[in-house]
Amino acid sequence: MNAKDVTFLEDTFKKFYFEHFDLLHVPDNPNQREFGYQKFNGGMNRHISLKSDKDLHLLLMQNKPSDVYCSNARYMFPNLPMAEKDWQNAEIIFDIDAKDLRKEHPKDNTLIKCSDCNEISSLNESCPNCQSTKLSLRHLHVMIASNQQKMR
Repeated sequence: MNAKDVTFLEDTFKKFYFEHFDLLHVPDNPNQREFGYQKFNGGMNRHISLKSDKDLHLLLMQNKPSDVYCSNARYMFPNLPMAEKDWQNAEIIFDIDAKDLRKEHPKDNTLIKCSDCNEISSLNESCPNCQSTKLSLRHLHVMIASNQQKMR
C-alpha cells in the first residue's frame, strides 16, 4: 500500500476512534488482558497492558491501528512474554462461521418467508400464518452470513 493511502486510512481510523469510541466494546478488567494491534503497513504489536478504557482510547488515537486484539484470558502480568504472564482464567468464546454449519440435511437449514405477511417459518408448502403459497426460500447459512455482515 502506498504512503498516501496509508495516511488516508490512518486519518480515517483516527477520526472514527475519536468520534465513535463508545461503539467499541471494552472488556471487563482491561488491566488483566493482553492487548495487541496491527498497523496498516506493519507487523503485530503484542503483550500490551492497559489500565482502563481511557488507555485503550489513547492507544487507538496515537497508533491508528487497522486491527485491535484483546485476549479472552486474564493474566496477572499481561505485558510479559507468554510463559511469564501467570494465566488466571479465561472466558469461553465461540466463533462459528456459516461455512462450518452442518449441511447434511438441507431441509433443516431452510426456512420460508411469506411474500404476503413476511412470516418466517420452517419449510412448508404454505405460510402457517396466512396460508399463502407465495413463498421464498431462505437458507439458514446465507441468513447467518448476511447477519454477520450487518453486525460488522
